[in-house]
Amino acid sequence: MNKRSRHRLSLFLSQSLLSFTHLIILTDHELIIVKDDDSLRRIKSARYGGIWYYIPLHKIMEMKVEKNETNKLPELKLRLAADVNFRELFSESELAELEQLQHRLRDQCQERDAV
Repeated sequence: MNKRSRHRLSLFLSQSLLSFTHLIILTDHELIIVKDDDSLRRIKSARYGGIWYYIPLHKIMEMKVEKNETNKLPELKLRLAADVNFRELFSESELAELEQLQHRLRDQCQERDAV
């Protein structure tokens, strides 16, 4: 199969009263995380908006899904190159999807490293 024509796209959606609304997109080259901007929720005239994180896969050194120590919610933890850390809380109901994301990301990184 031609490398250019092969594209993978995985979507993971999350919405809960205890966490922001999330959209996570895993592509061949990056992890994209979109979440609601909490500051815009308080402004009635601001109905749309969000924070977008584009994380190149080659910059992800480690990914963990663990329970947060304070509130026991699942937490996505990414350790990126140059000692940058990314953390985001999710609701308990999204734990299975986060673990699936973790496995897919690991598989993609192993495939990339094998080439």
